[in-house]
Amino acid sequence: MMWSFSDTATSLNIKDSVFSHTFKKTGFNKIKLTSNNEQCTSSLEKIVWVNHSPVANYNVKSTICFGNQIDFQNLSKNDSGSLKYVWYLGENNKVSTDTNPKYVYASVGTKQIKLIAKNNFGCNDTLQKSIQVLASPSICDFVGKPDYATYYYGYKFNPIDQNQTIGGEANTKYTWYNIPNLDSTSSTGVNAVGIMNLKKDGNFTFRMVASNIQTQCSCQTTKSFVLNRLNTKSITKTELQVFPNPVIDYLTIKWDAEVELIHFEVTNITGGIVKSGYARKLENGIKLDVQDLKSGTYLIKFNSQVEEYRIRIEKL
Repeated sequence: MMWSFSDTATSLNIKDSVFSHTFKKTGFNKIKLTSNNEQCTSSLEKIVWVNHSPVANYNVKSTICFGNQIDFQNLSKNDSGSLKYVWYLGENNKVSTDTNPKYVYASVGTKQIKLIAKNNFGCNDTLQKSIQVLASPSICDFVGKPDYATYYYGYKFNPIDQNQTIGGEANTKYTWYNIPNLDSTSSTGVNAVGIMNLKKDGNFTFRMVASNIQTQCSCQTTKSFVLNRLNTKSITKTELQVFPNPVIDYLTIKWDAEVELIHFEVTNITGGIVKSGYARKLENGIKLDVQDLKSGTYLIKFNSQVEEYRIRIEKL
């Protein structure tokens, strides 16, 4: 049997009784079937109308961070008539008939996306792509409070989950930014903690950015805090004890007031600072190693927030 099609110049000798042909042009097309044996030849012609077929096409990001909305941009074309769409979004049998759907995935992993574009003639085309939904941090909130044990104007930050439980999560980096000067401190993992020296009292705004170390997906939260060390209790000069004086090796600093931390500076007679730091209140006082100081007279300046005190010591 010989088959001839008006959109091709050659005839096809096909023995199969059933086969397919894709027409190269739309509109009216002629089909001719010729059959013969040794004695006779017979032919049959028919005219068919070939409709336009749509071309399914769309744009979408190849990766998306979990929790973020993904937008599908439909670029399908049809030379004649209207189009309808069916989107298979690759999760929980989710289907959309919107032209440009938007969706937030409920889980991470690879998602197979299939678009079927169908015109009013019943012709359709299909395009399938895959996207990867990446893991994002699940802990994106934080708390902050003064931390005078580390800095005189110290502030401490911790991530917290939805249950207000302190602690971060594995494979996650937490960075706190002091807005607007962008001073920052970072920490990683379940025991993440940030400590910053604010250097003065005042109102501060901090932004925490949590970032998954592997996927680089992130989330952030901004909060405001107030630091006011004037609300802390002070130490009177009579409550402050520094001994022995003169001293050979270790100087004991002790006080009875309810102040957890004071700042001190040790200066020589020319005003040069030879030691400085913070002293945290201990039951038996703190031991300051002065063995490396040369023999002579020194001043120790104590800052108790409200007042400053200077005590003269002699190093033997």
